[in-house]
Amino acid sequence: MSKGKVEELKRESIEAARQGNIGKAINKYNEAFGLKKGEPKEIDHELTDEVVCPYCGYEHEASYEMFDGGDGEEAVVQCNGCGKTHPVYMNISVTYTSRKCNLVNCIHCGREQPAEYITTTRNEAKFPVLDCYACRKLSPASGYEGKEISQESEGG
Repeated sequence: MSKGKVEELKRESIEAARQGNIGKAINKYNEAFGLKKGEPKEIDHELTDEVVCPYCGYEHEASYEMFDGGDGEEAVVQCNGCGKTHPVYMNISVTYTSRKCNLVNCIHCGREQPAEYITTTRNEAKFPVLDCYACRKLSPASGYEGKEISQESEGG
């Protein structure tokens, strides 16, 4: 069956469900996926990018709008495809990005840290200093004496 025909049958199934004709909706759905009457279709509805109905497989758009809070929050949803109600749980995943940079040592505590913490904004003389994130003390930025510190490279 062509992809266009499958999409047409899916649209017809959803429209029939919206009109309350659940029998027709199920028949169109089964036809779209090549299922015989009574043959179950496995639906991927766990840890998906959008809310997916566990009964008919309908994928809701803008699922984030169903929730107010964060990870583990539960909402009860009525499917726009088949009309059945089911619980949904929001799962949030956090990722991080790190990068390499030039490193310098604080003369007070010896901690190695990014050269981006070199600034001219925390001292009146406007010479480059290291604003240490560990001990919070300022120390001369060796190797940067007499050099212009650009706004992009200033931390602090």
